[in-house]
Amino acid sequence: MENDDLNVFINTTSLRNYLNNKFRPLIDKNILEPTFNKGSKRIVNELKLYGIYTLADIDSIVGDDINKYVDNPTNYLGLLRYIMIINDIDLYFEKSWRKSWTGIDRKEINYLSSLGVDIETIIDKYEFDVNENDIDYDEDDIFEEEFFSED
Repeated sequence: MENDDLNVFINTTSLRNYLNNKFRPLIDKNILEPTFNKGSKRIVNELKLYGIYTLADIDSIVGDDINKYVDNPTNYLGLLRYIMIINDIDLYFEKSWRKSWTGIDRKEINYLSSLGVDIETIIDKYEFDVNENDIDYDEDDIFEEEFFSED
């Protein structure tokens, strides 16, 4: 995308187009599912609460290292939450989170910790459920039921 194309306010359409282009290599490798898991309105709201209003705002955080934000296969909802958490975990949990999900597995904790993210403090503070098994959560286990019909 050209730089001028990034000076667009985030909505579900602009965000989907941006993510489809920016993260195409991960989509093509089936590491990233190009869906919001029926949470597109919710994640747009989380981004705005975080202080991300335009595609340029999110692109300045993401930078060029798109692989940094995906440790395990996920979708756009999980990806965007990882981007916010990795960038500023305290801001995410103070402003955006709003108890929209409450579970995390040990692999995710280890990955975030390897990036210098203090996830253990957040787990203790907000009393997260931690799955200690080496199995992947089903999306419905990680994220509460999304109340939005739009994907």
